[in-house]
Amino acid sequence: MKPKVIFYQQYGTPYFGVISLMSYLSFHGIKSDVIIQSFESDPLHKIQELSPAIIGISVLSTEHLWLKKTVHELKKILPHSLIIAGGMHAILYPEDILQSTEADLVCNSEGEDVLLNVMNELDKPSPDWKEIKGLTFRDKNGNIHSNERAPLFSFRDDFIENRETYFARYPQLAKEGVHRFMSSRGCPNRCSFCYNDKIHDLFKGKGSYVRKKSPENFVREIEAQHNVHKLNTIYFFDDVFTLDEAWLESFTRLYKQRINIQFVCITTANLLTENKVKLLKNAGCITISFGLESGNQELRETILKRFISDDHLIRCGNLINKYGLQSLTTNMFCLPTETAAKAFQTIELNIKAKVSFFTSSIFVPFPNLMITDYCINAGILKPDWSLNNLPRSFRSYDSCIDLKDRDLIINIHFLAYFFVRYPWFYKFFRNIVHFKFLKRLFYYIFSFSSIIQHKHERKVTWYQTFAYAWRMRNSF
Repeated sequence: MKPKVIFYQQYGTPYFGVISLMSYLSFHGIKSDVIIQSFESDPLHKIQELSPAIIGISVLSTEHLWLKKTVHELKKILPHSLIIAGGMHAILYPEDILQSTEADLVCNSEGEDVLLNVMNELDKPSPDWKEIKGLTFRDKNGNIHSNERAPLFSFRDDFIENRETYFARYPQLAKEGVHRFMSSRGCPNRCSFCYNDKIHDLFKGKGSYVRKKSPENFVREIEAQHNVHKLNTIYFFDDVFTLDEAWLESFTRLYKQRINIQFVCITTANLLTENKVKLLKNAGCITISFGLESGNQELRETILKRFISDDHLIRCGNLINKYGLQSLTTNMFCLPTETAAKAFQTIELNIKAKVSFFTSSIFVPFPNLMITDYCINAGILKPDWSLNNLPRSFRSYDSCIDLKDRDLIINIHFLAYFFVRYPWFYKFFRNIVHFKFLKRLFYYIFSFSSIIQHKHERKVTWYQTFAYAWRMRNSF
């Protein structure tokens, strides 16, 4: 039996949203499938063969131009299939998608119940989208309408998220060294550079923004995959995995009893306690990641709206090391008001926190976020900045922000992994960042450091590391 819904994506990794949607449709007796462009020699022909009623495209904001091209190509070969765009990009920019692409619908909310309602409406002789919460659509005259946002999705214990559709279509995904899971949705923080700040406001009154699966349900979800595929390492991708200590205590006990394999998770420095570290360590945690972002506390608080002190960050890193775990920080460079001196502070604060591994990116200002408005008002970003100006990848080679020390800061970013990993190297060789003509070499060093960091942070083999890097090469 052919699937009624095909999910189409660019990059070769299971998407959390698509996993949930396929699982929810299956729970309601609806067959779906997934096609990954980077895994197929002719992905559009594959979709044409399946001829689904609905094509769901999950897209990142950096894929804005890819979405436009892809929808146009799909419309030529499958003019009668309904194309609906979803994901965080669709939630933030629903009208823009319909203005710039030939998509039929945009899901401007979390999609589980929205998609079910669309499928029910599609069975009618004359579908009418105006009563379905969570949809943005064109009327018969081509005018764009956005319906009321749908309520936030509530986790249920009567079904689990299942990755088998991905694994059946692409067995290589089941064999990768690290498998990603999420126990929650939402983040309590409202950092200026993150979509979560905007989502808090968009869904005000639509339910609790931060939601967690029950420990038993989440363990069953992991167990279902581990029993079949014998997972090696798990990465818990929650914004803040350690938010609720009572939940964490219950989950780690069940996880230790029934799964008991190594894992990586994410915390926030001011929320990590010694008891939480003990629980994680006992359950098999190998690495704890936390956002440091900038080593300048004033910049963190006034620009990033990230109210975590230097003392919290240092304490967090040292606490993780105390229990023999690896620490990983996420950092950004070329931030508004940043100078070379402030960028060096980021290196130095990581060293003080005794960080094991360091990952960083060049700041990307997504339209309509608080920090982007700040950049435009400050005159360091062009006033007509839009989605069309976004870099293709988060692994940018350059910055779009007009900063006096931009070239120096970018070189610091490229060498930061080794500066933090080997403080002696930072002490004696920090001034090499002034050799601007070596920028391309420094970029290659940065790319290599990302591979090294991936291997050691997740404790996987070199083969698994390079296989993952090759599969994801187009997203870097």
